[in-house]
Amino acid sequence: MAKCLKGFQIMMSAAAEQVAGGFSSAVIQRAVDKVIDFLESNYNLSHATEELLTKLHTSLTMVRAITEVADNQLITSTSLNKWLRNLHDAAYEAEDVLDRFDCQDIVLGKRKMSELVSSSIRALKSLVVPDEGMNRLEYVVQKLDHLCATSNTFLELLRQSSSSSIKEGAGGETTSRVPVDVKLFGRDEVLELILRVILGSSGSEPESGSIRAKHGARYTIGGVDVIPIVGMSGVGKTTLAQVIYNHENVKGHFGHRAWVYVSKHFGVKRTLQEMLCSIKGNDSSFDRADSLETVVNNIQNVIRHGRFFLVLDSVWDEMCDQWSSLLTAIAGEVPGSVILVTTQSKRVADTVATMCQVPLAPLPWESFWSAFQYYAFGTTGPVAENNQTLLLIGNYLFDKDRLVNMWISHDFIEQSKSGGTRLEDIGGKLFDELVQRSFFQATFDKRRYTMHDLVRALAIGVSSYECFLHKETSRRASPTARHLALQVSNQLHIHELNKYKNLRTILLFGHCDSTEICDVVDNMLANSRSIRVLDLSYLEVLTNMPAHISSLKKLRFFDLSFTRVNNLRNFPCNLHALYLHGYTRNSIPQSVNTLANLRHLYVDATALSLIPGIGQLSQLQELENFSVGKRNGFMINELKNMQELSGKICISNIHVIKNTLEAADANMIGKKHLEALVLKGRNVSKDVLEGLQPHSNLQELMIEGYGATTLPSWILQGHIFTKLQSIHVGSCRLLAVLPPFGKFASLKHLTLDNLPSVKHVDGTHFGCLPNLEDLKVSSMTSWIDWSHAEEDHGPLLPHLTRFELHNCPLLEKVPNLSSISSLSELNISACGNFAKALPQYVGLLACLKKLRISYCDHPLLFSGHQLKSLDYLHLRKCGSLRLIDGLQCFPNLRDIDVLGCPGILTELQDQSVRQDEQDLLHLSSIVTDISLLNKNFFVPSVCALCILYLEALHFTAEQEEWFGQLISVEKIEFAYCYFLQRLPSTLNRLTSLKVLSIRETKPLSLEGVVPQNLQELIMDGFVMEDNFKPGGSDWLNISHVPYIRLNGKTVQNLSINAASSSSNHQI
Repeated sequence: MAKCLKGFQIMMSAAAEQVAGGFSSAVIQRAVDKVIDFLESNYNLSHATEELLTKLHTSLTMVRAITEVADNQLITSTSLNKWLRNLHDAAYEAEDVLDRFDCQDIVLGKRKMSELVSSSIRALKSLVVPDEGMNRLEYVVQKLDHLCATSNTFLELLRQSSSSSIKEGAGGETTSRVPVDVKLFGRDEVLELILRVILGSSGSEPESGSIRAKHGARYTIGGVDVIPIVGMSGVGKTTLAQVIYNHENVKGHFGHRAWVYVSKHFGVKRTLQEMLCSIKGNDSSFDRADSLETVVNNIQNVIRHGRFFLVLDSVWDEMCDQWSSLLTAIAGEVPGSVILVTTQSKRVADTVATMCQVPLAPLPWESFWSAFQYYAFGTTGPVAENNQTLLLIGNYLFDKDRLVNMWISHDFIEQSKSGGTRLEDIGGKLFDELVQRSFFQATFDKRRYTMHDLVRALAIGVSSYECFLHKETSRRASPTARHLALQVSNQLHIHELNKYKNLRTILLFGHCDSTEICDVVDNMLANSRSIRVLDLSYLEVLTNMPAHISSLKKLRFFDLSFTRVNNLRNFPCNLHALYLHGYTRNSIPQSVNTLANLRHLYVDATALSLIPGIGQLSQLQELENFSVGKRNGFMINELKNMQELSGKICISNIHVIKNTLEAADANMIGKKHLEALVLKGRNVSKDVLEGLQPHSNLQELMIEGYGATTLPSWILQGHIFTKLQSIHVGSCRLLAVLPPFGKFASLKHLTLDNLPSVKHVDGTHFGCLPNLEDLKVSSMTSWIDWSHAEEDHGPLLPHLTRFELHNCPLLEKVPNLSSISSLSELNISACGNFAKALPQYVGLLACLKKLRISYCDHPLLFSGHQLKSLDYLHLRKCGSLRLIDGLQCFPNLRDIDVLGCPGILTELQDQSVRQDEQDLLHLSSIVTDISLLNKNFFVPSVCALCILYLEALHFTAEQEEWFGQLISVEKIEFAYCYFLQRLPSTLNRLTSLKVLSIRETKPLSLEGVVPQNLQELIMDGFVMEDNFKPGGSDWLNISHVPYIRLNGKTVQNLSINAASSSSNHQI
């Protein structure tokens, strides 16, 4: 494997010299197309201009034929490569000249014949080119003529070159679909061992050398275990972590999962924000104004009461100094959380490991060859031609939509011949093909991708003639470089940037405190008028708009996000994508609505909705929110011409619309690219909603605040919406009749919320919903019965996997639910007599994994022997619920949350019903009051215990003994036990207990309670805190604990590693 990698690196170092012709044809073809467009689209051209354009077309056509021959050759001759590069440069120059004609105000004649309305206007319109433009055009034509005159020599040398070889692909079909599963080769053993460690089922340290124990591993703050995977770049660390992250057992074991790509730009706050977004699936941008304390509170509110699994991918040495701060911030209250770290750094692995290190060696040859065969890509195609200008900053996260926007701005994406597919969709498919061919690697952000170091190095070598990564290499940039990525933190050679004259891309990265960079940027823009892509984001020293920005007529992609420009104005007129994240709604100028070619405007949703006259942006594709107003510029007809809208739009305040005609003026039915539509208002009339009928391509629909008894006619015609997968109907207080949801053939998710007038649901209107997977019904307070005739409509909900029913107190009758055998999650609360029917369906719920029952007053008696798959049980305020066989009838139960159910274990009082010691071996977490404190409830495997809302002064002798049998418990919390005066004395026998948390209780004594091995003591809500400080009456009872926190303040923080040297927590 090492020899293979070395050979691959040698190949990359020579890539720039060996591959030259592969990118020329695409560039020249664009120039040819532009010439043809000018000749066909302009009229009354001057004779000199038409003659030069015709010559240019002839020359470019010949050059294209030459480069097509060269593109199929592997050229090693430096001279031949140089000749091809001259062709390449000439084609770029021709395109630049034509672009200036196209954009500048001197172009008076550009208008197609079909658009003309008056012959008198035609007589006035002509393409008038000033002397400077004519001189440049003539120079380019002469240069191409000279190159064509020497083409015969080039072709003869190319033919004679014995070193040339036809470039061949590996064959095989390609697809634009990204593979769902990550393939793993040669890592089965290490995967199995890591899973055993993570899931806590590994009985001893593995003897195999593939995972070695870390000597001196320590117990960290919060009981969070950390496993580093360490190895060289490209060895497969991220792929292994991806397989573990997606493993079904990992998903079931942890309440929350998060993936954060760290790289070298590590920061505690940013890492926590990324973690929170990953858990919540939130794609919105961060609030940079939030303090670290606010971010820590936000993350704690999410992870506090459950285990989490966090992957920190690509961690570097910069993180080591802040590791303890990060770990303290994410320390939860339930032990068993795991952090999996991938890193190339041994220092990082030594710093973070608490359990074991996983050194990952290169794959053996057999496994490598299998992986190579699987991932090998096919013949050279459009993707290879268009890959010419990827700017490849190290450790850079590629945003798919952002990169596609860059490609479009550079005209790399060709419109389909039919014209029916948008450029963004074509670009997205090309990107997906690059992912499938392993140019990019998917992350768990869903939108962001990384590039493997080896692929990146190869791409840099191939594109080195056009792309320059400042600070990435010691070589000097080519004066013809057209794409520049600049680390602005490097000030040493920053003035050299003024020499670039032909730039088309400028990307700035890093942090810079010097305003000198602003002058440098101004000079670069003055020298390079053909810039298409400009990214100045996060350049906080930028307080004024660049002086030459308005003169960049070809600029299409412009990012000013999180800069501090005081007066946003003078945007170039031809922008396609404008990024203004971080600017408030008052900062966005109204003049933005004059950018007629704008396809993407990325600002805060509230800011975008407040731009008057947004409808003038007829090419805009994203508009998340539109608040209907009564003033001009905010009325519903602003949406009329916005036919390119895609993704999701929320239209609020629709109650201000007067009638069907006014609503129909929004032309929602014509927006074929729209995927999700939210319609919100207050007491909205039927006529208004009738006029807002969406296109049949819609996939998600949400209606809130409707004020009529029946829904409009278009939603009653479910067969029209063949792609609709999700429907949400809520806060419609007068709606009495539900539409025929069964007619929506693709419907998978249905939510009915706050519909107080619905009394009856029958099969005629509701249907059997054959493809529904998720049903949520809440606050239908008048709902009495739900009927279904299976013989007429077929089995009810045959594919339902999740069912939630809340606050339907009058529900008396429900249909036969014998067909819901695929149900995996059931959540019912305050649901009338529905709970009575639950015991009869228990035998049908063989796939049920999560069961929640709350606020049920009915006496329920059932056995859980048939719920073999259940791993989570949540019971609240079910005073008469009893389990015939106790909880041991749930063999796979992992988490129990039982409060206010005093009779649940009544049957266990009979000594004839004893729990076997082999039962409940997977149970790791319990949340309860006194409901489960039964001496016959044996739970030796529990790792985390939370006791809430006790009203007793002390524990009984039997309850004390129950605590004593918790031989595996690592964390115990007592919270909101306001009357409790003493903790169980048997706690001091729990040698495995590491964390003890006491919250919101009255002052109590800890004498003889705290075990000697305890690592953390957390006490919050104590009014007599001086007793637990050095010198206080209780200090001697707790002073041996290394980490003590009292009312949010650290009282003691000794070296946990030293304190636990005699009892290391290792696997």
